[in-house]
Amino acid sequence: MANTLPLTTYKRVQSPSDSLDGIACIAMVTGKPIADIFKVAVEKFGLPLWSPPSTLKAIVTAGPMP
Repeated sequence: MANTLPLTTYKRVQSPSDSLDGIACIAMVTGKPIADIFKVAVEKFGLPLWSPPSTLKAIVTAGPMP
């Protein structure tokens, strides 16, 4: 049986630091610049400008944005 699912390719996004890996992953999946994703995380979700990885994990696993 042939695979009929469409293939999606993602452009790799370089994370500027280990604590922003989750933000980089979101940027890859959405196809948006990491700066835009980081800005939304700070403004809408209250992500501190410096954040430990556990905070980012909580944001990533919280589900879709409202």
